[in-house]
Amino acid sequence: HSLSSSCAQPFTLTLTCSSTLLPLIHHSAYISAFHDTCLTPGILGLTSSTPAISATFIKQNWGGTPPNGLYWLKYASGSNTAFQTYIIFSRPDGPWVKAVQWNAGADMSAAAAVSAGGSWINAQVNLFPGKISTADINYLRGLTGATLWRVAGGGSTGSDPLMNSGAGALKIVFSYQPTWGTSYQPTTTQYYDYYLDMTNSGTYSYAYHYVPTQQAWCGHAAAIWISDHASPPGAGSGAISGYSLPPYSPVSICWTVAATSWWTNLHPWSGTATASGGSIAWGGTASSSAALFIAN
Repeated sequence: HSLSSSCAQPFTLTLTCSSTLLPLIHHSAYISAFHDTCLTPGILGLTSSTPAISATFIKQNWGGTPPNGLYWLKYASGSNTAFQTYIIFSRPDGPWVKAVQWNAGADMSAAAAVSAGGSWINAQVNLFPGKISTADINYLRGLTGATLWRVAGGGSTGSDPLMNSGAGALKIVFSYQPTWGTSYQPTTTQYYDYYLDMTNSGTYSYAYHYVPTQQAWCGHAAAIWISDHASPPGAGSGAISGYSLPPYSPVSICWTVAATSWWTNLHPWSGTATASGGSIAWGGTASSSAALFIAN
């Protein structure tokens, strides 16, 4: 049987009727995505030898919305090495590439990837540690400033209600991000916006615009990336048009991206009237984790 496409790079896919399917079609996504588009492993990022150049490129060439899951990427301006990770395509503001997951106190500060291709990439958030290479994180962080966070396991208390007790997702959009491995506090002109999705559905219910004031840090572990303390937030902070304020007040926050945990005092970002706690370490033990995605 022969199938043809009229895309910019035409191809013919010939399938021989036999008891053994061609390796090319072992992934069911090839079948569902065959919508008059150039479907090759190089575009779709489904093999290590033919990684995609970005998650957005996969989405643009899929012929519909790709399924969330594992894909291969290679950033020429990053490590220039193919790597596999989890990508979220279902959210309208993505795609989102999983970059780091803190768990079991594993150190995420090294330049090399941690547990490359390991179990940590098998879900949006689970209880395994890992990260992509720092070179690839630094490439991603310079694209949009948008990050997405998921948590599991209740943090260091085992029951913290952050992000609707882990059922939701928190988007933080930074006007500036330092390189990974740099301890950094935003200046008074480097604002950031918080958006809380209570059900991880792609719809944000609550949002707030923070203007930093460079207050003293909260005594968390040493930062390897961004850390800030906005209690209260600076002049110019406030609600974002089209979104409600979180139910808990005040909206004061403090957090630290550290080597072995993501530390949070994100009281209002439980999304409920019950505040998230102070000095909660996510990923410092085997029973909790925090996952960082970066828009691509």
